[in-house]
Amino acid sequence: AAPSSADLKAMIKRVRQSITGFLEDCNAWAYKQGAGGATEYHYEFTHDSFSGLASRLSVLTSLADLQDLLYHVLQSFASDEPAAGAGEKPALPAARLLSDRASQLKADLDYVSGAVTDGHVFWLEGNSKKGWVKLCGVALDVGSLLSSMWEKNGSACVFTSATLSISRSMEYFKQKAGLTGPNEAKTRCETFESPFSPKQTFRGAIRGAPACDMPEYPDYVAGVIAALMRGFHKNILVLFTANAMLEAVYSRCKERLADTEHTLLAQGITGNRQAVLDEFKNSNRAVLLGADSFWEGVDAPGKACEIVIIPRLPFQVPTHPLTKALAEKSEKENGESFFSFTVPEAIIRFRQGTGRLIRTPDDRGALLVLDNRILTKNYGKRFRDSLDGELMPFATIEDAMTALREFFSGCGAAASAVTYVPLEEPS
Repeated sequence: AAPSSADLKAMIKRVRQSITGFLEDCNAWAYKQGAGGATEYHYEFTHDSFSGLASRLSVLTSLADLQDLLYHVLQSFASDEPAAGAGEKPALPAARLLSDRASQLKADLDYVSGAVTDGHVFWLEGNSKKGWVKLCGVALDVGSLLSSMWEKNGSACVFTSATLSISRSMEYFKQKAGLTGPNEAKTRCETFESPFSPKQTFRGAIRGAPACDMPEYPDYVAGVIAALMRGFHKNILVLFTANAMLEAVYSRCKERLADTEHTLLAQGITGNRQAVLDEFKNSNRAVLLGADSFWEGVDAPGKACEIVIIPRLPFQVPTHPLTKALAEKSEKENGESFFSFTVPEAIIRFRQGTGRLIRTPDDRGALLVLDNRILTKNYGKRFRDSLDGELMPFATIEDAMTALREFFSGCGAAASAVTYVPLEEPS
């Protein structure tokens, strides 16, 4: 007999229960590694970490049973002759989709929890405060996987982005995307001038800011934000590299701006990403504190975002399993990892963040970098060179604000340096 809806509901309930049990075991394992003392955590795991868990076997078994049940559902649809002139049964596409998803979920779980694939790194991450846990796995050498795809591909591929190059060189991207070696001869790279004028942007960095790892740094960042909010009444986007710093700055900003009419928004605190972004774009005199996902894909043109603050250069967490594994790989291939991997990755992220500011030829805005390493360290020049204009050093935020007042009191945005004329549609 064909499976009934009750059979399917019972099976889905069993799958959910088995997944919950497995994730609880993963969470318990994380606590043994020390996750109980940290809000956010990430730990590398091996084949022996989870492969022997009864709860893992239970999940895989329940998913296999769900696949079988869905197979019988599809078979029952196939055996029923449709009425003359009738089309495909409405439930059939949904059943096919569920079957495909169940198969993919089982394959993904088997891959990531088994942790046996050579050349891959596996880790577990979570948030003890928010109560979630996630298993992750990824290939370390994506370039080699892509390289074989490009060799077999007979068509053309076009890669476009504002952050593919580093110091006008495409070599780092080509290496990561598998476009070196046999594919290099058929690869053409071009860079184009920005359609925006450098005069549209004020770029400054504070040499006298405390070091990012000092205990007083969150209070300093909050002080800068409060000073800019009171001094300019403009929307400000602050880009953080860690939720812990975001939360620390938020609590201090909340105290400093409590007696004002300014709107204080924080990702994950006052709302989710889309909610705080929507409110930010529809507000005046608002500050938005955003973490990782706000460094790219955020479009807030005009007065919706006129100041971007970067408290810390976006270096990846060196202890994260993926970062650590990629750094070790770069060390073996290049003899070092800081300039061949760590700095290029941070520069790309930095360029993505600065790109949140100027979105149209009529925008005017200010970029402030509070991490003084961009001025004091040798590698800081590589970050400065990645900008489309000069980064001005200031001793204090007060000095920067004086220059900012002159900038914002100027007459409109400068004309674009480059004008692009749309191609005419063929007649």
